[in-house]
Amino acid sequence: MGREETIVSDAIRAYLTTKGCIVYRMQSGRFRGAGGWITMNPEGTPDLVCGFPIGGLCVMIGVEIKTKIGKESEEQKEFGRKLEGIGGFYAVLNSEEQAKRFIAYVTRETMSRLQKFNVAQKESFQ
Repeated sequence: MGREETIVSDAIRAYLTTKGCIVYRMQSGRFRGAGGWITMNPEGTPDLVCGFPIGGLCVMIGVEIKTKIGKESEEQKEFGRKLEGIGGFYAVLNSEEQAKRFIAYVTRETMSRLQKFNVAQKESFQ
């Protein structure tokens, strides 16, 4: 992660924390250590993996930080598809303002899902 991405990442992490998220900064790929190659998380793992408390639940969020000219890898796109496929949320962000819009979307979407679930539960008991 370059300096510009680090600055953006720090701002986004700080914002997510104020919203109650548990935020983990992830490292992926491999690097050479004193004893040889060290493998971190799989390629495609987003920069931030978060638990976001909403409606009494913990929603999983993956955030990939990119500069305005940065490109998402195929592995990152695949991670996003898999996470969204199981009900989580994924975004590529390049500013704190984008993070605010993303969290607003996650909140609306999660509350909508909870509302649909509650209606389905009520109908199943009648």
